[in-house]
Amino acid sequence: MIIGYYPGWEDGFVHKDLIKLRNDGQRKKSAAKLDFDMQMLAATWPRPQFVTIKIMKGHEPLWELIREHQGVAYRIFFCVKKQEI
Repeated sequence: MIIGYYPGWEDGFVHKDLIKLRNDGQRKKSAAKLDFDMQMLAATWPRPQFVTIKIMKGHEPLWELIREHQGVAYRIFFCVKKQEI
């Protein structure tokens, strides 16, 4: 699977937020965990391992990746189409 970002394939809201997290000294570990989750999602789809996801009922085909770290719940919404996330 290939990971792209909305609205532009190479750059989007989630990508920009991940960059901010990576540059925040207190949240670098959170960014690393989210990066790991996204890579695991791409590598193990359609049966993701080590990642917490759920379908957004009533909003299919929207999915939600959930990661809690240091008391903060991070959520990334995504769709899957063919070989693209």
